[in-house]
Amino acid sequence: MRETVTLRLNPEVVKAAKRKAQADNRTLTNYIETLMIRDLQKGPALEVIAPADIREYESVPLPNETKAERKRRDALFHAILDQSGH
Repeated sequence: MRETVTLRLNPEVVKAAKRKAQADNRTLTNYIETLMIRDLQKGPALEVIAPADIREYESVPLPNETKAERKRRDALFHAILDQSGH
């Protein structure tokens, strides 16, 4: 069963959304619902802000960190960079 929801939106945003919905040959409701579904399916986002040459940097060992722990930490760091496009 569908649920009716009342929203208060900036009129300019509504106008732009209506134009976009019409251009996509869909209703405003369908357009908004589709955006919400896409956003909810993405999962949590992580933004990485780093210099372009970040992969050239060398990590600093943590106190009492073993070689295996440092290797695991470096692998995680590079996996995060991979996912962020760095």
